[in-house]
Amino acid sequence: MGADLYDVLLFWASDRMWRGKSLATILAYIERLEAVGAVEFVNEVHLNNRDQDPMVRNILFANAFGMSYGESERKAERTRMDIASKRSSGSAHGRAPWGYVVECQTCGKATRRLEDGSVERWGHKDNKRFVPTALGRRWIPVIYDLVLTGNSLRNIAEYLTNEGVPTTGGKIWSGKAARTVSAPCTGFGASTAVSATPAAARLRC
Repeated sequence: MGADLYDVLLFWASDRMWRGKSLATILAYIERLEAVGAVEFVNEVHLNNRDQDPMVRNILFANAFGMSYGESERKAERTRMDIASKRSSGSAHGRAPWGYVVECQTCGKATRRLEDGSVERWGHKDNKRFVPTALGRRWIPVIYDLVLTGNSLRNIAEYLTNEGVPTTGGKIWSGKAARTVSAPCTGFGASTAVSATPAAARLRC
């Protein structure tokens, strides 16, 4: 806005603009923006009236941003509780890294990605583990051995690409992708990657 590239800064809703705790910070930020343009919200048009008394508008902003902050805190707390629950039960948490699938230890079914890109999930919420796929069993030990023998991430990525090892997204390997796969390796040996039973041990091979 200050560079005259656009006149209106449009947000879908107030929670897409700010979820922080400091109301003074966001009000000062809006004031700076509106000194050179306009700030508008698609789903909260009552916040778009710049002709309102400044005190009234600030009260409306305080209400909107206060609700956004509260909801953000509640979501964060639910996430922390969910992670703690999974850790206490020894269950896997989050997306499976390359070369693994999430498998329910109760029913034995594994989460899988469908052709349309969606994810088919199975099993019980707090009773899952990361299990290496056939591809993971073949290549994760190789990747760890390459790390332990001093190869750079770039060299590992080039090696995997040349060997035709597929990535999750179907792209060529990059140093970043190789780092994601090799990060759990701490030097205990490549074979641990596919032989350890506990989820924690499997990810810290």
